[in-house]
Amino acid sequence: MREYLKAYAKYQGRKLDDLYAEILVSFLKQQPANHGLQFRIPQSSRPTEGEEREWVQINFFITEELNFQAQQLALEKNVSKASVLYTALYWFVKYLRPPELDTTEHVAQPLLEGGPA
Repeated sequence: MREYLKAYAKYQGRKLDDLYAEILVSFLKQQPANHGLQFRIPQSSRPTEGEEREWVQINFFITEELNFQAQQLALEKNVSKASVLYTALYWFVKYLRPPELDTTEHVAQPLLEGGPA
């Protein structure tokens, strides 16, 4: 997922952290978890499985306000903040910009703030 997002950001001419922040803003605004999306456990938080499959942790910088909003959602949904952040990225890759639909015209489109949940 990280490599796909990295390539997507590069193609868009954007910084990866900026893309991550935009994804999180859309995720917090649209609240797809209120419409059936299940929160995911970050793969690097699964000690044995993560080590066996050589999964890596994804780190990114967000504003204090986004951090606060992500933490509030985590508390509300009784999940970790890491789960909120990972699920936001998963949601983007799985539902908004899946690699199998990644043609030139799809990649060139900006993130839709009012897109599907």
